[in-house]
Amino acid sequence: MEASGAKNMDDLLAIDGDKWMELDATEWIADECCGAVVDDDIIPKDMDKAIKDAADSGIQMIVGTNNDEWNYFQEDSEGETPEEKFDSWVAGMDDVYKDAYEGCDADGKAALEELIKYEESIVPEEYAGDKEVKSALAKSGFITETWRYEILHFADRYADAGGDIYAYLWKVPSTRDNMYKSAVHAVELAYVFNNLKDDIYAGEVDEATAAKAQEAWTNFATNGNPSIEGADWKAYKTKDRMTMVIEKDKWECVSDPSKKARELLTRAYGDEPYPIW
Repeated sequence: MEASGAKNMDDLLAIDGDKWMELDATEWIADECCGAVVDDDIIPKDMDKAIKDAADSGIQMIVGTNNDEWNYFQEDSEGETPEEKFDSWVAGMDDVYKDAYEGCDADGKAALEELIKYEESIVPEEYAGDKEVKSALAKSGFITETWRYEILHFADRYADAGGDIYAYLWKVPSTRDNMYKSAVHAVELAYVFNNLKDDIYAGEVDEATAAKAQEAWTNFATNGNPSIEGADWKAYKTKDRMTMVIEKDKWECVSDPSKKARELLTRAYGDEPYPIW
């Protein structure tokens, strides 16, 4: 409201989309909205109580991440050319890794080093031959897994508080070359919201997968269970961390699909995840 000059909700609703895009470009409104703050304090202050109150009230949730979240942010990095964007993306990831690494004890540092090596080992063969790209994708994998660790840490807390929560891991990739043909941040939005022509993240959308996604999310909104025919979506519990792994040709509920990275990050951070976002 401060950025736009709006005084009330009617004023906000009167602002057109082009104006919002202009404001976001100059004021970073979208990023500010990622964290609710009052007087420089994130609210609510007592997160444990907020989680327990929400669980007790019967609020149901779906949470999830995409397999290669951080690969998107090369596109969003500073620079005019693809080369400049790539260099900026890598520099930013180096800063994050350095900060995350320096905040750990000796065993935590060893765990992060092991995680980077693990991420290097799973870089797709298509990109593994380019050392610079391979290194960048390993760093991106580290940040993605750290982000996922934060989200699953919340899912653990909500489930332990008695909340009804479902988790997904989206693996249907973008078809865009500059997204490394991977399941980047926001790639699932075109599928879930039926924006099949919106190629900003997804490239060419697979319509059959989109139909399944819309059915699952509609089922959840309708009856609280996102299961669809052929895919029994089990609730997330810390005892097994059942997660729906969504691929183009297969939907399968899997126990703890991020186990390797999660265990390494648990060594590094325990119950205090490194705040990526």
